[in-house]
Amino acid sequence: MVDGESYGWTEYFCLVKDRAQGTPEQRHRWLMEQDGHWSVIRPLGRGDVSSAGPEHVLFQGDSFKEFSTVRGITESVLGEQPYACQPGDAALLTDYVKPPRMVSAEDTGDEVFWTLGDYVQRSEIAAAFPGVELPAPDGIAPNQPNPARGTAMWTLLLTAAFWVVILLVYFIISGGARDAQVARFDITPSPPPASPEADPAAAAGDSAFYSEPLTITANNRNVQVYVSGAPENDWESVDITLIHEASGTVRGTTLQLESYRGVEDGENWHEGSTVDTGYLANVPKGTHVLRVDAECGRKPCGAVTVSLRSDVPRPMYAFLLLFLLSLVPILGFAYAQYLETRRWMNSTNTVGGEG
Repeated sequence: MVDGESYGWTEYFCLVKDRAQGTPEQRHRWLMEQDGHWSVIRPLGRGDVSSAGPEHVLFQGDSFKEFSTVRGITESVLGEQPYACQPGDAALLTDYVKPPRMVSAEDTGDEVFWTLGDYVQRSEIAAAFPGVELPAPDGIAPNQPNPARGTAMWTLLLTAAFWVVILLVYFIISGGARDAQVARFDITPSPPPASPEADPAAAAGDSAFYSEPLTITANNRNVQVYVSGAPENDWESVDITLIHEASGTVRGTTLQLESYRGVEDGENWHEGSTVDTGYLANVPKGTHVLRVDAECGRKPCGAVTVSLRSDVPRPMYAFLLLFLLSLVPILGFAYAQYLETRRWMNSTNTVGGEG
């Protein structure tokens, strides 16, 4: 009984048939079932277990953490047992766990008996007793191995291997990238006419900037577009278009510049950025023409500097892939910790946690 709730289990006594040597006690085994989980239990000598401080015992060099201490009461007895027992017999039971093993102490008041329990998968019990209907496992057993922990460790090792491969490929590609300057332009957008009525031809014309033909030698590589300006308490939107003369294909991007400043409560403040960077993907080699068109909140728009570089390494994609790969072991260990939390929810140890 724990907090008014009854928890039961069943123990089946048996003798090991294929062990000709040893005393009868050394051939004793119990098959324990609780909530569909199974353990094979064997007796231990008094000197096999030693104390390792509060809430821990030592067995064969391993530290086992206290999982529960309860008063166990025999409810019923069927068949032959290796010792005298009857319904109503009680003892103080303390379990110490280090999955898949559990060291248990049974204190009757006159003597303390120590046992070792090894967790056994339900499939092994089903194979040993064919045709017997077995209960389905429920919850997490105190000494049940955490299946997610092994999976998390393997995913961590695989992720580390992928990290090495991805970084190696990235450095090889980056080392072979040309990162070449293509062109640089200082552009002052054309001011609009005073009024459409005064100059209808200018109002209908194209005020965009067109560059002289420029050559890109890297084929199907990216082109980095860097724009800088100096808008004052204003925004400026810069449309970049790269036109391939041979095929007529067009690639474009829009970059944003803005800068606002002021004084509030005696403190100077500033927000926005006067530079922006974009990328054009899979740009074919050959001759191109650059078209630049700017819009802003207040006319005329300010001057901007446009710089083009070809075949520029982009670590962002490599780092993004590394981050996504890292989520796999992180989620694996999080799930393993969740299973541990569920295990220790059934513990009477107020401290809880893993041993």
